[in-house]
Amino acid sequence: MQSSFPREHYVKTQQNKRCKITGLTRGPDQGQDQNEASEHDFAFGTGADVYFRHCVTQINLRNDKWEVSKETGPPELFDIVVLTMPVPQILQLQGDVANLISKCQRQQLESVSYSSRYALGLFYETGTKIDVPWAGQYITSNPCIRFISIDNRKRNIESSEIGPSLVVHTTVPFGVTHLEHSTEDVQELIFQNLEGILPGLPRPVATKCQKWRHSQVSRESAGEDIIFFIRID
Repeated sequence: MQSSFPREHYVKTQQNKRCKITGLTRGPDQGQDQNEASEHDFAFGTGADVYFRHCVTQINLRNDKWEVSKETGPPELFDIVVLTMPVPQILQLQGDVANLISKCQRQQLESVSYSSRYALGLFYETGTKIDVPWAGQYITSNPCIRFISIDNRKRNIESSEIGPSLVVHTTVPFGVTHLEHSTEDVQELIFQNLEGILPGLPRPVATKCQKWRHSQVSRESAGEDIIFFIRID
């Protein structure tokens, strides 16, 4: 189903000060494998209520409303549902929403594939110095690590009151090979490789290892672009 977003409804939504916008995610692991829309993407109007970490399982039509069911909690009703998760997760959804996709469109969507990788965030105490002359660096000589960023420096938010943070992206081959490994084991492997690239790096006070199952599109749909706006006429 290809359609355009109705301008009159879009304007009405923007003017609704109590418009409830929910950041719905679809992924089996709430903490490690999800694709979550940002608050800035969903908050159309001032005062919008934004909710994250709701794993969607079904979308059904109920009395001219879209009923969204989640893994936990009661279902909720919406006038419009916009799906922004990766294609494989859309195709896993149950309910009436599956009937909106024609056989031809489903075949096109099933042809889409994604690369996978991990991201590791390292957070340091205030006053910690990371002695490198750059804010970000691509790594071409390591089988595990592809990119390193001194994130606060890259974002130009260095402060005497906030400790620095470092972000590491793995290579796609490493991500694919270790996709189903535990994040603890993967984090240790990234640490070992990082030590070889930046020896003597200070020990962080906190870390966050994130599995990025659907990182970037590696093969696009074979047909035309398909945009779904689920709405009630």
